[in-house]
Amino acid sequence: MSFDDNNSEDFEQTDRDFHATILRFSDNETLTEGLKRLGLHIQLLRHLANREPDLPEHTMHEREAILAAFDRGETEEAVRMMREHIEGAQQAALGQLSEGAPASA
Repeated sequence: MSFDDNNSEDFEQTDRDFHATILRFSDNETLTEGLKRLGLHIQLLRHLANREPDLPEHTMHEREAILAAFDRGETEEAVRMMREHIEGAQQAALGQLSEGAPASA
């Protein structure tokens, strides 16, 4: 499956749903409260990251692998993959920010 501008809103909603599901399963109140406070900032960064051309399709495959690891009871592997997923999204968002930054003199 590939993604384009016509379904970017659907992708972003699916992205929010995926992260909300992971958060619920974490059963970590401190994490939940922290992410609620940072919600708007996180959404803005996700929106930036999702502008990377290959990121949505890559993300879809990452999600499937993460959920499959949880289903197999491989929590440590799922956590490792989730960390890689977050780091990749951070790099994509930073890449988008640097592309939009004015050239320094």
